[in-house]
Amino acid sequence: MKDRKKKGAAPGQERAPYIFDCNHNHITKLIQELESNGLTLASTGTATQCATLIRTLKYLGGRGINTFEATAAGYVRLASRVHDLDAAGWLIASWRESVIGPDGLFHHGVARYILMGRKSDYHGGQLCLALEVAA
Repeated sequence: MKDRKKKGAAPGQERAPYIFDCNHNHITKLIQELESNGLTLASTGTATQCATLIRTLKYLGGRGINTFEATAAGYVRLASRVHDLDAAGWLIASWRESVIGPDGLFHHGVARYILMGRKSDYHGGQLCLALEVAA
């Protein structure tokens, strides 16, 4: 991840890249939040994971979910489930982030996934709006 300049900083001053702290406390709070909203996995079967993952991503909105968070929630092969959902017509954005994992180690390039919506709602990279022009 490239360093970004501080807003209003003097030329040449830069800030450190953002590193997400995905520690045990964060994971525990997220799992409790998902449980209290009925978003726990009933099994690790592909169909169950996909159905629950869509509901979870809808609930989390722009926060999305990263690989460590999803693994703690019981998801297996998260990237494969995202691929399955993509094939089913869902648009899921992903980006890589630097993370201090639950193991306390630095991990660069951990995937975070955010649900953008159904592919059918997008056209040429733009959201389709069914607008009618008054005559």
